Amino acid sequence: MLILASCWFSVSEMPLPITVYLVGYLSVFHLRTNWLANAFRGQLVMSNSGVCFVNGKETRIQKITTSLSAFGLLMQFSDGEKYILWRDSVSDEHYRQLLLSLKRERYAP
Repeated sequence: MLILASCWFSVSEMPLPITVYLVGYLSVFHLRTNWLANAFRGQLVMSNSGVCFVNGKETRIQKITTSLSAFGLLMQFSDGEKYILWRDSVSDEHYRQLLLSLKRERYAP
């Protein structure tokens, strides 16, 4: 994500010192707050009760944001981990089933 922001800043018409400052500021801000989520890798097994297994580790779903579900899902778990599940990283059929399941279980707004 920082690479994408750096590319955008570098091709914009902003002066170079401001671009360098903003990229540096975003990098430091991310390191302090971890506001960018990592892409999900591995196996996710979800149950109707809210308990799920992320790469074999049991956790609970705290929040799933579906506002940009055309691109992916932002998943937050009770252990504080945040992941983005990109739509193109899963088959269309499984992604649609997951969205329907989340809406049915009301994990998503």
